[in-house]
Amino acid sequence: MASPSEYTGYFIGYTALSGVYIIPLTVLWFITFCLARKHHDPARVGIVWLKAVFPVWLSGLALALGRACVHIYIQFNDDATYAQSFRVQLVIGQLLTTASFLFYLADIFLFITFVELAGGYTVCLRNPAETTRTRKFGRIGIFAWSGVLFVLILSLFALRHSFYARITSWADFGSWSDIDFHVTSLRLEGGVKILLWLTSIPMVGLGSFTVHKAKNHPLFRSGSVLFLVATILDFVRHTIAMAIFAQGYLSNAPRAVTIGPAIEPAVDWIVESFFNFTLMFVLLVILFALAIRTHKGLWSQPQPGWGHQTVVYGPPMPYPPGQVPVGMVPAQPQYMQQQPTQGMPAYLQVAQQQQQGQGQQGYYYYPQPGQQQQQPQQMQQMQQQPPQQTQQQQQSDEPQPVPQQQTRDQPKTTEDV
Repeated sequence: MASPSEYTGYFIGYTALSGVYIIPLTVLWFITFCLARKHHDPARVGIVWLKAVFPVWLSGLALALGRACVHIYIQFNDDATYAQSFRVQLVIGQLLTTASFLFYLADIFLFITFVELAGGYTVCLRNPAETTRTRKFGRIGIFAWSGVLFVLILSLFALRHSFYARITSWADFGSWSDIDFHVTSLRLEGGVKILLWLTSIPMVGLGSFTVHKAKNHPLFRSGSVLFLVATILDFVRHTIAMAIFAQGYLSNAPRAVTIGPAIEPAVDWIVESFFNFTLMFVLLVILFALAIRTHKGLWSQPQPGWGHQTVVYGPPMPYPPGQVPVGMVPAQPQYMQQQPTQGMPAYLQVAQQQQQGQGQQGYYYYPQPGQQQQQPQQMQQMQQQPPQQTQQQQQSDEPQPVPQQQTRDQPKTTEDV
C-alpha cells in the first residue's frame, strides 16, 4: 500500500497527463472541422467520423482532469468533514464513470473511421461509380459490431450510475451486496476492454491490406502507410490497457473492490494513462495529417484550384497529301485542364499520362495563346470542306511536269548535230 503522500504524487501525474493534450487536440479539432471537408467525395466518409472522435475524446479528457483535480483537493483539504468527503467520493465516481463511457465511445467511432478510410482507398483505387461488395459488407459489419459495443458500454454506464444514485452514506460502500455489485461491474468492464482489443486486431490487417493495394500508386502509398501506423498504435494502446486491467482487477475482483488492485499504484495511475493518452494523441495527429492532405490525400475527385495540367494527344486529322495548314504541326499536343473521368481517379490518370509522356520522343513546345485559339478553328474548317474543293486543291498543289532544258553540261546527241 502506498502512503497518502505517494498517492498525491500519482494524482498530480495523472492530472498532468490528462490535461497536457487538451489544448493541442482542441486546436487540431478546430482545424480539421474547418479545413478537412468532404466535398461530396465518397472516399472521404471516414473524415466525417474522425471529426466525431475529437470532441468525444476531448470531453473524456476534461472529465478525467476534473476527477484528478477533485482527488488532489480532498488530499490537501484536511478540514473536510465526514459528509463533505462522502459527497466528494460520489462526485469522483460519477466523473470516472462518465469519462470511461466517453473514452469507450470514442474508441467505437475510431473503429468506424478506420473502416471508412479503408473503404475510401478502395474507391480511389477502383471505379468510384461502383459500390464494391467488400466495402458494403465491411460497412454493415462494423456498424453492427459497433452497435453491440455501444449496448455494452451503455449498460456499464447505467449500472454504475444506478449505484451512485442509491447510496446515501459510507455504510453502503461496505455491504456485501455492494461488493458483488462492484465485482459484476468490473467483470463487465473487463469484457468491454477485451472486445475492444479483439476489434483492434482486424484493423491492423485492414491497414496492411490497404498498404498492399496502394504500394504501386505513388499518390496513395504514403497515406496508406500513415493509415497502417495509426491502426498499429491503436492496437498497442488497447493491448496495454487490457493487460493492466486484467492483471490488476480481473485476476482477483473481490480483492480489487475491498482492498485495491493487485498492481502498483504507479502502473494504474501513470503507466496506463501515459500509454492511453499519449498513443491516442499521436494517432489523432496522424489521422489529422491524412485528413488535410490535398494532392496526395484521400481524394477520388480533383478539386477546383488544384491546377493539374496534362498532355492530351488527339487522333490525327485527315489532311490532304502534302498539305498542312499554316501554323499547324501534326500530332501537336494540346494543353488543357484535366476533367474527372470514370474509372481511376482523374488526378491519378494525370500522373500516369505524365509518366508515359516522358518516355515518348519528339519536340514539343507550349503553343502561343493565339495559336491555341486558331488551331481548333482550322481543324473544323478542314473537316467541313467539300470533297470537290479538296480534290481541286490536291490537283492544283500537285507538281506540274516541267520541260527539260539543255544545259552546258548536258551531252549533245547525233540528232542535235
